[in-house]
Amino acid sequence: LLIVCSFITNFFVIVRIWDFKENASVVLMIVVYYVSFYLFTFNIMRQMCTVAILFYGSRFIERGHYIKYLIFVFFACVFHQSALIGVLLICCDVFLWKYLSRYQKVSLAVLLFIIAFSVPYLYKMMSKYFHYFRLGPDFEISYMLFAKVIIYISCLDDIRNYSVLKMERVSRSQFVLVLKDNNKCYIKRVKQYKIKCLYQVQRAGIYYFMGICLTFLSCFPYMDRVGLPFYIFEIAFWGVAAKSAKKKRIYVLIFSLLLIYIFCISMIKDGQGIFPYGLMWQGV
Repeated sequence: LLIVCSFITNFFVIVRIWDFKENASVVLMIVVYYVSFYLFTFNIMRQMCTVAILFYGSRFIERGHYIKYLIFVFFACVFHQSALIGVLLICCDVFLWKYLSRYQKVSLAVLLFIIAFSVPYLYKMMSKYFHYFRLGPDFEISYMLFAKVIIYISCLDDIRNYSVLKMERVSRSQFVLVLKDNNKCYIKRVKQYKIKCLYQVQRAGIYYFMGICLTFLSCFPYMDRVGLPFYIFEIAFWGVAAKSAKKKRIYVLIFSLLLIYIFCISMIKDGQGIFPYGLMWQGV
């Protein structure tokens, strides 16, 4: 079971990371994944399988293929019911409404309508987890989470400017090509590249912000896991900031220090409880 779950999780995550290679640092993204998320694969194996499947499936949202993405959501539900929260990834397209095609807008409106009428069923299904809230908050939210909020705010403008600038450059090249020889095949590729650039960069920021907000539920036992399908986009967001932002060298240094800190804390706290190790002289 461990081998199967590990293969599914690592395969889908690594392949999805490669999708961001043009806009983000692949090396940093892989390091972020293995330092910040990999240990979860030993602790909450089934849920991390769903997170990896949703992370990979989000590539189809970028392409406007909502039905294909929903197929991945249902596939992820085989491993864990929490995969249903992945439907909200599509709903985040509301923030990019003006960039959506007519098909996407209609599909999104229909999906929101279905969700609205499914609230009683969803409430009943999620009620089994409400006992975690009854335990009461302990307010022991990690200082690291507040640090990530600050980093997110500082990186956001640079990343947004990068996506807009890249869109403008591609638009100018497309315009010149139309005047030159009206190469429809190339124009189609340029248009697809524009959409890919816009969606990958801006949507990674939207998802990561949602993940940070949901992770604040960590003041209730185990509830921070609800945000993992969004929070895993930290991989992409940090990768884009490290490659594309104006202050990328500073960000790389900050990210490196944070990753070292996260790794050390994970080891001190027994790495999600999977490393019950001790020093050699402690066993004597």
